[in-house]
Amino acid sequence: ARTMRLLFALSGFHRHDRGAETALLSVAQELARTGTQVTVAGSGEARPGTAYDFIHVPALPRERFERIAAMPFFRNETYWEDATFAARLGRRID
Repeated sequence: ARTMRLLFALSGFHRHDRGAETALLSVAQELARTGTQVTVAGSGEARPGTAYDFIHVPALPRERFERIAAMPFFRNETYWEDATFAARLGRRID
């Protein structure tokens, strides 16, 4: 039987404990406890006691982009943060 492998990737994982991060990490933790191979990628640091594997992916924090003018694809600082995370995530995942 083939084991299911899941990747949860969000720039705020292990750096912020906001709504989406908290909810998705809870799901990742429970799935990992059932034997599913779960990897979480985020811009924070590994936390002891998690059932899933963690990959640190650097991202420039959104605060660095608060004063940059909005553009069609980068409407606010969150888009910039996610873009730097996504670019680096592609290099870390095989």
